[in-house]
Amino acid sequence: MMRKTLLSLLLSLSVAFAAPLGVQQDQGSVILASPESIRYTADSLTHTLLITDSTLPENTTLNLGLKWVQDGPHLRITVPENLWYYLSPDGKRLFISAPSLSNSTVLSAPSTESREAIMYYLKSAEPTKISALLTRLYPNVRVEVDDRQRALVVYVLPAEKDKVGKLIKQLDAERPQVIFEAEILEINQNNSEKLGIDYEAALGISISEATPASLFKFGKFTRSTIGTGKAGGGGIGFTLNFLKSNDVAQVLARPRVTALDGVEARINSTRSQVIVVSKDGNQNFQTLTTGITMRLLPKVSPDGVIEANITVTVSIPSTTTTSGELSYSTREASTTVRVRNGEPIVIGGLIENRTSEAVKKLPILGDLPLIGGLFRSTYTTNQRSDLVIIVTPRLIVPDEFPGSEVSLETTPVPQTVPAIQPQEPVQP
Repeated sequence: MMRKTLLSLLLSLSVAFAAPLGVQQDQGSVILASPESIRYTADSLTHTLLITDSTLPENTTLNLGLKWVQDGPHLRITVPENLWYYLSPDGKRLFISAPSLSNSTVLSAPSTESREAIMYYLKSAEPTKISALLTRLYPNVRVEVDDRQRALVVYVLPAEKDKVGKLIKQLDAERPQVIFEAEILEINQNNSEKLGIDYEAALGISISEATPASLFKFGKFTRSTIGTGKAGGGGIGFTLNFLKSNDVAQVLARPRVTALDGVEARINSTRSQVIVVSKDGNQNFQTLTTGITMRLLPKVSPDGVIEANITVTVSIPSTTTTSGELSYSTREASTTVRVRNGEPIVIGGLIENRTSEAVKKLPILGDLPLIGGLFRSTYTTNQRSDLVIIVTPRLIVPDEFPGSEVSLETTPVPQTVPAIQPQEPVQP
């Protein structure tokens, strides 16, 4: 009993500190007035306004289907979806009215409070995302999306027009693009050992054994410390040419892809192969996709640094048996690195031990039953190879990008699309 009494006392005290609101209303509008600035938050999901530190007299009935409850020191009002609400310039009056209501019928509402409908054409940003952000930041703003023209129709108060227009222009600023140039190499470790070449040290690759030990091991994703391979500068370009000329490195692919800032790009260097699968004495055919898949997600900071999220998946045959069946190994590694424009990223340590079995026999005699084994022999070959992927990101920076003034080797993008163009106001 004492606890209930204490809670009632605290509730009464909180309401006592809430500012009483005056009410002016007719059939088409409701105006809530306060001697101090009105502060409120809007919830678009529940269509409610929470006016902080405010109260209404008991038994007050609001027009337009508005429902209100006292929530401690705050006033919670449920607003039908078809109504508009906005504050006066001094922030001391909250207007709630129907969209079709003319400005002259709103009690005490100055003509400057009428909303303007302005169309903004977007060139880079997604209209639906900009619309959702504007309605969250500005409860008084209503936005209609025209997907066909990539445009927004914004119903905004004159006092907020400049702020909203400036924000839309900033959000629609053209973002940079990143060209990913990749070179996929297969390093023959047998040849490198014969020639005494330490390719790991040459490429700056740090390799760590898998735990537990297995057929393959992963290396670490590392940034090259041997230069960018520019003409006349040696570095990684010279190292690669040396490895290729000595039959240590073989180029498997040189894919190239361009990605928008913040948008994932994918490189597939794969092929489909039909294999025979034996189970319970029955042979079936199965199609497997082998090769290399890379997922690249760039994020460009204003100072021109590229944060690249890279995921590499490698699926290759690992063993060939005398029956001709193949077994496959699939490996995947993912990392995020930060590099400057033109700096190579070396991904290494994707080592595989490939074992192949072959039969050498004398013609006809090797196929004889019982004694054919005397005229044929089976031998096994082991080949160690390392897959090395070198990815070089290059920036394409638009003139208006914040980091475009940074000294970078970039390719300017001409501004062929006009900037955001405000149109003449139209009636909502």
